[in-house]
Amino acid sequence: MQIKKAHDTTSLQKNEVVKIMDNYKKFIAAGHIAIPEQPSSEKRVRIKRTLAKNLLKRVDVYAKMPGIHSIY
Repeated sequence: MQIKKAHDTTSLQKNEVVKIMDNYKKFIAAGHIAIPEQPSSEKRVRIKRTLAKNLLKRVDVYAKMPGIHSIY
């Protein structure tokens, strides 16, 4: 009966969402430690970012979007 009930639910429980978001934030923080910002140079040139840094920036922005985790 419990398996059927769990299978029929279409959304996560609040505590599950909180746990997932906490892990998501920990992974992002670890990424910022592993891939630090490059120091800016005195010249006004565009610093090329790596693919990993671009991905980290995208997931970081997603984590800060209103409505994603503020509901929980």
